[in-house]
Amino acid sequence: MEQQALEQNTFVSADGYLINADTGEVLEAVDPGLEGRELCEWSLAKRMDAEAQILALSAKRDAIVGNIERQIKEQEQRVSKLAWKYDALIESYARDVLKATGEKTKTVKFDHGSVSFRSSKGTNEITDMDAAVAFAEKYKPDIVKVRKSVNVTDCLDVAKSGIVAGELTFIKSSGPKETVKIETGVKVSE
Repeated sequence: MEQQALEQNTFVSADGYLINADTGEVLEAVDPGLEGRELCEWSLAKRMDAEAQILALSAKRDAIVGNIERQIKEQEQRVSKLAWKYDALIESYARDVLKATGEKTKTVKFDHGSVSFRSSKGTNEITDMDAAVAFAEKYKPDIVKVRKSVNVTDCLDVAKSGIVAGELTFIKSSGPKETVKIETGVKVSE
């Protein structure tokens, strides 16, 4: 073993392991020169110590992860409070910038983030198919599908044509809307 220690830059640790001094790698347990029960006890004691270290390191890791998770929650609360307090102001300012520049872009870029505006047409959804079918059968039967359903656009077209008004309680409309995206460029789980 002394020859191996001389060939490699190694040392024997206080707890009886041959260690590579350059890498810190445990090369082997140093033979204590014991036999029988004494060797078994020594080996099992070393194993117990290593397993206890595994448990201690696992508990330490869990504590560190728990601390980091608390820090993340604190930062999420800060983001939420900043959004609550300033998002309306940021959105308003960005709208003013877009109006003033007259550019076709819908994004205002800042050094620490951006504000994007995107529009969607909204959607219409039939919420009561039986009522929609009854409506279509009464006012325009040819739009009723064989499976006794109607297309929401067809019902809206019938209503727009002036044939009838106020009977579209079976349609849920979300209306036109606009989404606003405020971001810093830092990717946080969504």
